Amino acid sequence: MLPGTRDIWVRDFMPVVRPGGSHVLFRYAPSYLRTRRERRTITDAAPICAELGIAAYQSELVVDGGNVVFVGKTAVVTDRVYRDNPTVEAANLRRRLTEELQAEKLVVVPAHPDDFTGHADGMLLPADERTVLVSAYRKEKTEFIALFRTTLVKAGLSLIELPYNPYGNRTYTDAAGDYVNALRLPGLVLVPTFGMREDCMALRAYEGAFATERVVGVRAVDVARQGGALHCISWTSY
Repeated sequence: MLPGTRDIWVRDFMPVVRPGGSHVLFRYAPSYLRTRRERRTITDAAPICAELGIAAYQSELVVDGGNVVFVGKTAVVTDRVYRDNPTVEAANLRRRLTEELQAEKLVVVPAHPDDFTGHADGMLLPADERTVLVSAYRKEKTEFIALFRTTLVKAGLSLIELPYNPYGNRTYTDAAGDYVNALRLPGLVLVPTFGMREDCMALRAYEGAFATERVVGVRAVDVARQGGALHCISWTSY
């Protein structure tokens, strides 16, 4: 358990771990937390890092930790970073992100049009340095699906599809049916399950992608209703 937190979305406000193992702490000021009550849930991670003895480079850029997915030394973010940093010219923003993340390459994919967070970790998960698991979108606009997939392929990545079925959820906030927001630990992959028929399909896909690791399903209905899953509510310092 982390001390001094104000909500469960620890992935977003804690530092991002860079490929060499060092940390960068971005400004956590999400545009989707609009009201005064919502803003009171924002956690200042700097004192937490100090208490844990974590020396993190402090960035002036606004980036949620859940919007950074490393595939090897390639950093994948969504185009939400442009909206969150409107005063920074796009090319300069990409350059700064690449430098501050210490990435060899920065890949910017379109954010899912119905995801209020705009996070990359709800869209893809790395299997190895050249392979990512992605949601098998079916009802989204063709242009979005094509741009998302071709951007990843042009970056030299292979895609493994996961089932994806949030289409019957009552609200766009509910992430039930999105299986990509899993948590990978040494020798273990925790996969969110929702009591849906796609659960078994997702577990089989993970078992194929992580053949040498143990794959375990974890029921995540309650946290999914709030807009996230296992990756969102966890933080790993490696």
